Amino acid sequence: KKISKDGEVVWSNQTPAGYDANNVAVDLQGNVCATSCSQYNGYVYKRNSNGDAVWDYTFTGGTTIETSITAYDVEIDLLGNVYVGLLGGEKKLVKFNSAGTKVWEFTEDTKNVSKVAVTLDGNIIICLGDATLKKINSAGSQVWSFEGIANANNTLNYLAVDMQGNACVRCVKTKSVHKISSSGELVWSVTSFSPKGAGYVSDGGGYGIAADQYGDVYAAVSVYQIYEGAWTWCGTIQKISASGEKIRSFAVAGDSGHIHSLAIDLQGNVYVNATKTDSEGNLVFGTIDKVFDGYIIHTT
Repeated sequence: KKISKDGEVVWSNQTPAGYDANNVAVDLQGNVCATSCSQYNGYVYKRNSNGDAVWDYTFTGGTTIETSITAYDVEIDLLGNVYVGLLGGEKKLVKFNSAGTKVWEFTEDTKNVSKVAVTLDGNIIICLGDATLKKINSAGSQVWSFEGIANANNTLNYLAVDMQGNACVRCVKTKSVHKISSSGELVWSVTSFSPKGAGYVSDGGGYGIAADQYGDVYAAVSVYQIYEGAWTWCGTIQKISASGEKIRSFAVAGDSGHIHSLAIDLQGNVYVNATKTDSEGNLVFGTIDKVFDGYIIHTT
């Protein structure tokens, strides 16, 4: 869906029958690229700012779970080139030009390309399934590989880059956030925090990370803390400075609330995709929340 700055739905675009929606990216002209997958195939498609079809591409997998292909993360650079990370039967980073022609593929042998981010100077950072990071230049060649935070249990990792080309990684299983420089060196590591200590930070919830124009980092995490006067598990945003100092933590969705992803605009507003379930696991609400300076504006 395209949603206006006032919260109105402008248009809605359905994935092909049998395909689930995965991720979305928008270029400077307002064109939208999205990924989806069926039982065996991956799919990436481009729509213009009016929601009309521009191009699409299918990654055809085999007929087993082991050979199926998932087109997962997608990013667009300043020139309109599109980068897609593949999981499963093919573990690749694939580059398309703005017209939908495949330019190159960067292949991984054993690790899924789980997250993709593009720097302002046109390089690509990929996060593999174990939190190994690799920097790929615009021609498809590897610049460096960083394995300093790699962990076999890090199956859910979230990636963002700041305006200086540093990579920021939220490692869910190890309850941590890391900053890696544009040259591939560890700058700092911060453990996610709770008023009651590290044991009250979940290793299975709170997904998403973003960096603002100052290099401050916002990471989603599930934390046990006070929400509306009571202690409960909360979908929480934690702000960390560009130098790695813990600034503050504020709950967005309390009473078993869960953050799925977040983004930040040039004014420093943070947008959070959150859900909440009741004691029986039923969905109570799904929201896009706009967070400004710790205050939350809820929109359905």
